[in-house]
Amino acid sequence: MFGRRSRVALFVASGAQENLGILYKWRGRLDLALPHSRRAHALDPDLSPAACDLAGALATLGQTDDALAILRDFTRAHPQHCTAADLERAIAAAISAENPNR
Repeated sequence: MFGRRSRVALFVASGAQENLGILYKWRGRLDLALPHSRRAHALDPDLSPAACDLAGALATLGQTDDALAILRDFTRAHPQHCTAADLERAIAAAISAENPNR
């Protein structure tokens, strides 16, 4: 579907958005990080760091259902990536600890 140049361009664009999101996150500005994390994940949904960064930001903002959905989709498509699966389990455990009746 995409040529090699197009795939490389998507990878570079996704990485740039991911890096901007990380910089804002490190500065404590999740409100500014989230749009970049969303763009990175939308540009390359197969990029593990983009999925994990987006899910982590969403979970930090209390949007745990959205975070878990992103991680579940990613781990379903890429079962070999243990980082996303580990993050999914950590978020689910934190939810259970906060609300045992959920």
